[in-house]
Amino acid sequence: MEDFERRKTILELEDVSVTFPNGMRALKPSSLKFYRGEFAVLLGPSGSGKSTLLRCLNLLQEPTTGRVSSPWISGPASESSARVHRRRIGMVFQQHQLVLSMTALDNVMAGMAGSCGLFRAVFPSDAMRIEALECLDRVGLAGKAMNRASELSGGEQQRVGIARALAQKPDAILADEPVASLDPARASRLMGLFKKICGDSGITAVVSLHQVSLAREFADRIVGLRTGEIVFDAPASELDDSAVLEIYADSAALSGGGTGARRSPAAPREARERELAGAF
Repeated sequence: MEDFERRKTILELEDVSVTFPNGMRALKPSSLKFYRGEFAVLLGPSGSGKSTLLRCLNLLQEPTTGRVSSPWISGPASESSARVHRRRIGMVFQQHQLVLSMTALDNVMAGMAGSCGLFRAVFPSDAMRIEALECLDRVGLAGKAMNRASELSGGEQQRVGIARALAQKPDAILADEPVASLDPARASRLMGLFKKICGDSGITAVVSLHQVSLAREFADRIVGLRTGEIVFDAPASELDDSAVLEIYADSAALSGGGTGARRSPAAPREARERELAGAF
């Protein structure tokens, strides 16, 4: 991580925590920095706080304590500074969030509304159409620009989502479980494409995943969360089986959720580590 620490900080959490009105603490006090060009993965089971952390980074979730900072926010975030902040950060969603009746090209141009205004996004110039088409070309979908989103496969819809985020010309992209609905082969291809695009453009990426194998293959850095707490933060090469066990200690994988087998919680640590490694 030292190489990244010499780069510009793009996003920072300072003692951020989130407690919902019903008293549930979704995120314990957490401090993190994400650096320019870094491809970071938030790794953990469902309910570990990954999505809440992402929403805090984009100021879609107001922290209960602490603050979020970026080069575009000085001091407490106001509504106007929050809008500027969000315009600099693209979002890729698990459920794509596309308008299925619109073409792929129109969906990408919708991502430009934050910077050019809603009117221009609805009535785009030729230059905007060319720019959106270039974004689709980067994800290999220029040939399907005029297809309705409903005519595309799940993987193609997610690539349109990435192209839409790129159309914002972002400094960072946050992706919430972007490959959860894809089979392993398509998930791996999409993650490889996403990382290459971000790397070529110097875009910081923060991606939430629950698949250990994908995190190990594509992440520069892994931040592991369990029950709202950061329990691991290191280069991907340092994620060994003991670290995986620490992240997933309370998940179904330990009781056979990933293998179909059940094992007592009192089973030897080494056996549980082998089982968990096989589950992912």
